[in-house]
Amino acid sequence: MLRKKELTVFLLAVMILTLIASIQFTGCASSKPDPALEAARQKALQDSLMAIHKKKISRLFSFGLEPFKQGNYEKALKYFRQVAKLDTTGIYGKALYKRLGTAYIQTGKPDSAEIAYKMGIKKNPNDVYCYNALGYLCRVRGENEKGIETYKKLHELEPDSTSHLKYLGELYVKADMYPEAIATFQKVLQMDPNDTKSQETLSTLLSQTGDIEKVIETQKSLVEQNPENLRYRMDLAQSYFKSSQFEKAIEQFQFIVSKDPKNISALEYLGESYQQVDKFSKAVEIYKKILSFDPNNKKNRCNLAMALAATGRYASAIKEAKTVIRNNPDYGLGYIAMGVVYETCAEKCVKQKGGKITWDDKLVYKLAYDSFVKAKKDLSVKQDAENHLNYLVTVIPTKDDYFMHKNDKYPKGSCYTWIR
Repeated sequence: MLRKKELTVFLLAVMILTLIASIQFTGCASSKPDPALEAARQKALQDSLMAIHKKKISRLFSFGLEPFKQGNYEKALKYFRQVAKLDTTGIYGKALYKRLGTAYIQTGKPDSAEIAYKMGIKKNPNDVYCYNALGYLCRVRGENEKGIETYKKLHELEPDSTSHLKYLGELYVKADMYPEAIATFQKVLQMDPNDTKSQETLSTLLSQTGDIEKVIETQKSLVEQNPENLRYRMDLAQSYFKSSQFEKAIEQFQFIVSKDPKNISALEYLGESYQQVDKFSKAVEIYKKILSFDPNNKKNRCNLAMALAATGRYASAIKEAKTVIRNNPDYGLGYIAMGVVYETCAEKCVKQKGGKITWDDKLVYKLAYDSFVKAKKDLSVKQDAENHLNYLVTVIPTKDDYFMHKNDKYPKGSCYTWIR
C-alpha cells in the first residue's frame, strides 16, 4: 500500500513537471531556451524527487524505530536494513547504524553488528557510541589487540573519561602488557584519585613487578582515603611485613585488631612482627589471646612455645610444644618448636659461659637435633628443619664424647634444671 501511494505521488510530480515544460516549450518555440531557467527546472525536478526519496526513508526508519523501542528487533531489522540500502547520502547515518548494530546484537548476530558499527564510524568518524560498541565486542570476544586500539581512539575522542582508560588498562593486562597497564591505571588515578577499584588493580599490578615501595605507596593512599576499611589496612600491613618494616606493620595490625579483636590472621602477623623486633613478651600475649579464641590452633601454640623460649620460660615453652606433638604426632611444626626451645636454651647457656660448649650443652643440642630430624619428615617444614640441622651437626656429641661421658646421659647445671 505504501509503495503504491509513493508511486502515485512520484508519477503525479513527473506529469506536472512535464506539463509545465511542454507549455513553456510550446509558448516559446520560436525563442532561444534560457539556460538559467532550464537549470532551475532541473533543480526543481531533483528537489522534488529527493523530497519523495527522503519521505520514503523517513517512513521506513519510523517503521523500524517503533518495534526497536518495543524490543522487537527482528522486525526493526527488516526496516533498518532497507534504510541502510536506500540512504546513500547518510540522512540517517548517526541515528541508523547504532540502532542497526544493537538490533543485530540483540538477535545474536555479532558479526553483522560489527559491520553496522563500522559503517556508522565510516559515516561519522567521531561516533563515540559505535566505538564503544566495537570495544564491547572486542572485550567479549577476547580480541585484546583490536580492543586496545578501539579504546585508545575512544580516549582521544573523550579524554576526560576514565571509563575508557579503565577498559584499556584491563585489556593491557589480558594482553600481558603490564608496563602499559600500570601506566594506564596511574593515569586513571591522576584523573580520579578516589577511584579505589583502580587503586586496588594498580596495587596488584605493582606487586607483580616486585616494586614493593610503589605497592606500599598505592596502598597507603587507599588507607588514607578509606581509614575504616580493614581490608585495605591488612594489605598495607602485610606489605610492611614483607618489606621488613615491622614497626609500621605493628601499627597497622594493632589498628585492625582494635576494630576486630578476633581477627586471627591479623593477630598472627602482629605476634610475628613483635618477634621480629625482639618484643617477645608482647608476642606471648598475642599468641595466648589467639588460643583463648581457638584453643586447638596448633600453629599458634607452636608460635607461643617459641616466643616463650625467647623470654627464657623454657619449661612453659616445652610444655606447649609437647601438647602440640601429643595431639598431632605428624605435625612437623610441633617438632620445630620443640627443637627451637632446646636450641635457644643451649645457645643462651653457651653465651653466658663466653662461648664455651660443655658436655651438658652438647646433650641439649642433641635433643634439639633429634627434634629437627623428626620435623624433617613433614615436607612443609623440611627446609627449615634442614637449616637447623646443618648448624647443629657441628655441636652435637661425637663418638669420643660419648665414650668420655658414659655415665652422663642427662644435662646438668643451673641452665638445664627444667629438663627432666
